[in-house]
Amino acid sequence: MTPVIDSQASGPGTPPRAAFTDALTRAALERLELQITRSYAHNSLLYSTLENLADVETITHFMHWDGAQPPFARYLRLWLPRAPDCIRRELGDHINIEENQRHSELFTEMLRHLDSLVSSETDLDQDRLAELNYTFSERCAEERDIGFFLGGFWATEIMSAKRCLQIYRGLRRNRVADGPLEYFRIHFDSDEAHSRVVRDRMIVPVLQRTPYLLGAIRHGVHDRLSRSGAYVMWYEMTRLPSLVEESS
Repeated sequence: MTPVIDSQASGPGTPPRAAFTDALTRAALERLELQITRSYAHNSLLYSTLENLADVETITHFMHWDGAQPPFARYLRLWLPRAPDCIRRELGDHINIEENQRHSELFTEMLRHLDSLVSSETDLDQDRLAELNYTFSERCAEERDIGFFLGGFWATEIMSAKRCLQIYRGLRRNRVADGPLEYFRIHFDSDEAHSRVVRDRMIVPVLQRTPYLLGAIRHGVHDRLSRSGAYVMWYEMTRLPSLVEESS
């Protein structure tokens, strides 16, 4: 189904040129959203394997890799001073949601519980993680513009809900208690809605005022998909090749 994008720019009183620009914006964002939802990063064998085949130890090792990502609220705060006035309040509200729902604390509690169920430690490749986590880094905030940020932010929110649901299902399949998995429940319940907020209340207002940023938003989306796709393919080939082969 084609996504419907809310916009205050279109309507009976909208000037013809503004309405035309708004229609182009909606079409461009619909194409970008399809690229995200059809990407390998969003539909990889890695996450279907974690959902359907992997044991608790395999999932726990992956979550240690996932936990090496900077806290999401800290990533968003890097961009708050650079956010234009039309979205600064919305971005601030999103940061407050992240912090009020204790996302980082819930993740730590969940990972501590999983660690108690397994015996081996996880070996992390810091260079690989730095490449994956560029989107969330201070370096990115210094080098890129607000359009690049919004594209990466949007793609991340879209992909998060499905990924969290798949990992949650994999852990429940392995009979992990539901209580320590609140982190996943919050994300697969809320991140799809968050992606629409990013699109409709941040990206659309920015493009209404500065349509030339569409190229940077597109770049941010593609960069996030490229880094995520390369990471999951590397993880499939190096960390669980036999399970992925069985899944495929």
